[in-house]
Amino acid sequence: MVGAVLNSINTSLDANNIATILQHSEARMLFVDYEYVPKAKETFELLEGSTQNSHSPYPLVIFIDDINSSTNIKFGESEYEQLVQKESTGKGLVCEWQHEWNKLPKHEQAMLKARQGISAMAFADVDVKRLDTMENVARDRKTTGEIVLKGSGIMKGYFKDSESTLNVWFHTRDAGVIHKDGYTEIKDRTEDLIISRGENINSVELESVIYGHPSLLEVAVVAMPHPKWGETPSAFVVLNAKNYHNVTEADIIEYCRKNMSHFMVPRMVKFVEELPKTSTGKVQKSELGKVQKTSCLFSQLDQNMGAAIVPNCLRSLSLITKHEQNKEGTNGLFCL
Repeated sequence: MVGAVLNSINTSLDANNIATILQHSEARMLFVDYEYVPKAKETFELLEGSTQNSHSPYPLVIFIDDINSSTNIKFGESEYEQLVQKESTGKGLVCEWQHEWNKLPKHEQAMLKARQGISAMAFADVDVKRLDTMENVARDRKTTGEIVLKGSGIMKGYFKDSESTLNVWFHTRDAGVIHKDGYTEIKDRTEDLIISRGENINSVELESVIYGHPSLLEVAVVAMPHPKWGETPSAFVVLNAKNYHNVTEADIIEYCRKNMSHFMVPRMVKFVEELPKTSTGKVQKSELGKVQKTSCLFSQLDQNMGAAIVPNCLRSLSLITKHEQNKEGTNGLFCL
């Protein structure tokens, strides 16, 4: 096995839906837990009778038995425990500890340990390259690029997406920097980078600074369209109910000016009841980005028409708090 795309199947689906998924994905291998053998057998009967599945009657079946008490069920071409003994790979990067680091202060050791590091033995190389030219970035721990990998221990790319892997390198879509000693450090996701005035601004770096404000509980920084600079940072923040003292947008912006370069300071701060999140708790920045673009559109309409427009799209998403709705001058606030 050189590479694979893993996909979990909802066990509540019936055999017909599972068969459709296997056909559409052109699956070559299926892992079946012992509890779902009856449903798997029914699925394979449907696959065998289908003329649409041209590559094979059904994929290679790997049976997963009860690890604590064997069920003695014989199903499929191989067992999971046999497979993992011969088909495995390690992680791509490792922060290999250097002996001289032991003499450094604890806070410096923590910063070094937080780096993603160098390529593991299973990988030929790791580098950080410019997104537009694929040239190596400077090893100055400041210049941001995309972390790319090369080696036999990674998949070739994303399913039916040949552009994901270009020029042999695997594109991780992680934005990072590389230090003088060759160790890499992830700063952001490439899709979350904010490009303003020709500078790459890391949203995670901004969030880590803004989190230091005692009145805030949660922060998410996303790009906001700007007529001159292309994009500028904007922040959605959730107030800390236990330590909230009538903080305003101006207070947050002033706090940022004191703690970061001025070109990185958010041009807008929006107070929200909660941040949109996935089922696993990850903030959906893409949704906030859509709201931000819509907000700027309404702001431009407001300025052109001279009307007091408060974007209903924000209220419909339950993103504006009562604190924010009651502030004077809400209209025209969104694009500064």
